[in-house]
Amino acid sequence: MSDFSDAVRETIPTFQSAFGEPVTYSRSGETDIEPTVTFGEQAVDVADQDGVYFRVPEVEMRIKRTDLDFGAGPVAPNRGDTVTRSDGRVYDVVHRGRFLADWDEWRVPLTERT
Repeated sequence: MSDFSDAVRETIPTFQSAFGEPVTYSRSGETDIEPTVTFGEQAVDVADQDGVYFRVPEVEMRIKRTDLDFGAGPVAPNRGDTVTRSDGRVYDVVHRGRFLADWDEWRVPLTERT
């Protein structure tokens, strides 16, 4: 690890307390948990079969590995888990996402239910 990476990693708790959002994380057969997470949102341009471009929103949730724990120790995100934001928007976990060991966090792609 570089000094820069170490310095950035040390700011994560401050960043999460300033920009984090409490959510309800649900998994079938488990009691809901309420971790604090951060979100990244962007739009991606995609072409359909006729070559017409449209914009698709992408949402990524960042959650500390130790915060994704239903009581038996930390677990990985699973397709089919749901995330509910405080404003009522509900998201489905698309797939497990990426685990960033250096940051000890999951980056989980979500799709918003409409």
